[in-house]
Amino acid sequence: MKWSHVAGAILLGMTMGMPNAALAGDDGQDGDMMIQHTIIVYQENISFDHYFGSFGHGSAGIPPGVQLYHTTPSGAPLGPYAPARLDGTTQATTCDVDHEYWDMIRMADGGAMDQYLQAGNDLTVPNPSTSGSCPSFEANPAGPALALGYYEGTPGEPSAPLQNYWRLASQYTLADNFFTGMYGPSTPGAQWLVAATANTVGDPNPAGDVCNDYGGPFMPQQDIPNLGQEASARGVSWAWFQGGFGSCATAIGAGYSAHHDPFQYFSSTADLTHTWAWNPRMNFPQPDRHQRDLQVFDAALAGSPIDGIVPRLPQISWVKAPTIMDAHPGYSTPIADDAFIGDLVGRVQASKYWKHAAIIIAFDETGGWWDHASPPVPADPHFAPLVGGFPNLSGCQYPGMGDPCGEAGFGPRLPVLVISPFAKPHNVDHDLMDTSSLVKFVESTYQLPRLGVWGDRDVTAGDLRGAFDSSDEGDE
Repeated sequence: MKWSHVAGAILLGMTMGMPNAALAGDDGQDGDMMIQHTIIVYQENISFDHYFGSFGHGSAGIPPGVQLYHTTPSGAPLGPYAPARLDGTTQATTCDVDHEYWDMIRMADGGAMDQYLQAGNDLTVPNPSTSGSCPSFEANPAGPALALGYYEGTPGEPSAPLQNYWRLASQYTLADNFFTGMYGPSTPGAQWLVAATANTVGDPNPAGDVCNDYGGPFMPQQDIPNLGQEASARGVSWAWFQGGFGSCATAIGAGYSAHHDPFQYFSSTADLTHTWAWNPRMNFPQPDRHQRDLQVFDAALAGSPIDGIVPRLPQISWVKAPTIMDAHPGYSTPIADDAFIGDLVGRVQASKYWKHAAIIIAFDETGGWWDHASPPVPADPHFAPLVGGFPNLSGCQYPGMGDPCGEAGFGPRLPVLVISPFAKPHNVDHDLMDTSSLVKFVESTYQLPRLGVWGDRDVTAGDLRGAFDSSDEGDE
């Protein structure tokens, strides 16, 4: 089963003309057409079909009649299995479906998207709601085929946990042709968000972070060009706000995950001792002074002082929820994720920043949750999913571990929401994009230089500005 919005082979080097969105001016500049504050909320491990497969409204959801199979090691077939609705009241807590780099490439099966049960649903991560491990298909052939599960947000339905997601998607713009920059787990997805490249296919922790959330392997500091470094060099204010960043060194269960924080991997931006976590100022010229606890973001929205100073929301904000609210299966839930998003968007809308703000909600990767859409075929063999019939480990632009590395991608499809007074209302954006498009949006909006990554991924990426209505004066 192969699918694409674009007929024929889609080449990575293809670009699409988009209407220009309102661009940002200087930090203090006014004007209703100006996006002065970009807020990118980066949640965890959700595919498009997992959250929006039955959303409708003209989006490319789950096709009717889809069936997948599994084959045991002895060759016995199991199935067919069909996508199934998960009940948000009884099935909100799930196991963590396999989402390793090489397994996700196998799941995609050259674009057929039919090996999610064969390659990825050997569930061995403990389920927080039970006392044991999740069963493999061999141990539980009756299912359920968890990787095919999806949630809904039907208004007023208690078993549909995505009430805020679906409400916001129907009010503003939902992108349904947006793919991960590369296959793989969280750390590559985090790095890609701010660098349009990654130097690992795994989840190593940043070496030296006083709040590493688990043991090694550890990645040494890397000299990779990134948006934080470029923004600081050009006087554009920015911050990475993450739950638990300011308390993780002394508090158990603070909710900070080091391998979800891209700026801790780069020598130019890392704050390994979390020294600047509570500083209310955002305009330091030094790029290693821009990571903050999420509560500083909250204080900026509320106008609440920290040490006598009211923080000012920077021009660029990257926001990471505390782990319990970041949507990651195994320790978070769609209920917590939806509540976090609804609360954050509501507080931005109630703040003085709303009339000049653009909120972009995206995800680091798809977490092994099935999606039916075929990732576009790259033109550059450096990004090919398979090399010689095996997952691509032919190298990274900035190899960070000395281990085999690859940058295969586009990876699977994920949902992206654009919420702004300037966003097209009641809109589904079908334009081809990937995680590199988030980099391109920041570069274009704040006149930052391109990062010079392999394949110019931030240059050739689809343009998210097509989600904005440049003729709209914005609501006040």
